[in-house]
Amino acid sequence: MVYYINSYDDDINLSTDNLVIGFFDGLHIGHAKLFKNLKGNTTILTFNFLKKNQKPIYSLQERINEITQTYHPDNIIILDLQKINMNAIVFIENFLKKWNFNQIIVGEDFKFGNDQQDVNFLNQFFNVNIIARNDNVSTTNIKKMIEQDDIESANQCLLHSYNYTSIVVEGQMLGRKLGFRTANFIYNTTKITPSDGVYITKAELNNISYQAVTFIGVPKTIGGITSKQFETHLIDYDGPE
Repeated sequence: MVYYINSYDDDINLSTDNLVIGFFDGLHIGHAKLFKNLKGNTTILTFNFLKKNQKPIYSLQERINEITQTYHPDNIIILDLQKINMNAIVFIENFLKKWNFNQIIVGEDFKFGNDQQDVNFLNQFFNVNIIARNDNVSTTNIKKMIEQDDIESANQCLLHSYNYTSIVVEGQMLGRKLGFRTANFIYNTTKITPSDGVYITKAELNNISYQAVTFIGVPKTIGGITSKQFETHLIDYDGPE
């Protein structure tokens, strides 16, 4: 079950063995440590919030999908901190203390509330299983890898290879005239993406995976196009257009 908390009135009647807390923007090998050896029911608490000028790797719905497919939690709670901007003690009193759980599981670098309290503060109120981070794997570093086009290093950190999902739209259909049909995507400026260029990729269509070539950028050889394009040519695809 997925619960959305957008106000103090949206509190839920929660009973779970494990409450795992984190942002989980691109599940990586550091996140995997939080879920190791858990017994009983598990609820994941995550947040719909980014600081100004920050971009996520994945959208909220993409994060929910990845969490669900990877860990199959009993519940996912989405707390919208853009609508409920609270300090740590208000978060504890208005939500955590009202929920029934055996333990909270967080990483050692976890901070919460608009006053950015750490795990030691949380440990004063609850049974907290603090997971040590003994590597350099973090969402911040993975974002830098993607932006610097080091997708190989990013994929070594992520539990699932970096992917980009968007809506296919109709383009100018110039590629088909050259024998290279492309799928044109809406370019999402709100998410982290690699820099402009041509990439060897994999594309999935109707649950079938194809080798592909992807272009990101403003075409230099086609007049009249001034906006950034994101398009993919599926190699060996011979299906309907």
